[in-house]
Amino acid sequence: MLCRSASVFSSKIRVDFVVRYEILQETVSAYRREIAALQKRNQNMAATAQRHEHIIHTTIQDLRKANEKLALEQVRVENLSKERDMLRQVECRLSKEKEAVLTEQRNQNLLLTNLKTIQEKEIAVARCEASDGEALRYKQRVEHQDRELKELQEALNAERERMQV
Repeated sequence: MLCRSASVFSSKIRVDFVVRYEILQETVSAYRREIAALQKRNQNMAATAQRHEHIIHTTIQDLRKANEKLALEQVRVENLSKERDMLRQVECRLSKEKEAVLTEQRNQNLLLTNLKTIQEKEIAVARCEASDGEALRYKQRVEHQDRELKELQEALNAERERMQV
């Protein structure tokens, strides 16, 4: 009986061992499938991570280029703003200069008009003075001729009287 019970016990242990072995085999198979699935998933994630890293790298490069362009455009905008301000100052200065030139031109025109008026008056005065001078000459000439006439009449009268005598 002891032998038999040892044999039953040994058979039971074997059955137990076989069952456990099969369970372990199934567990190992399940783990292997899970490992394979995890490895595949890991590969997919690695590929996705690599794509994402490439996208990030490209995006960073694009961002750097955009930042460089932005910086250049900001400098350009600043330069254009300065140029616009300078042009406004130049425009203001030119407007003032234009106004000054126009004022000077008006003043010169007024001076020219006044000069012409003065010249015309001087010409008129000169003509009057010339007329006065001419009149004086004529008057002196008339007076001279009157004196000559008187002298001639006196000489004539004296000659008449002498002839009568």
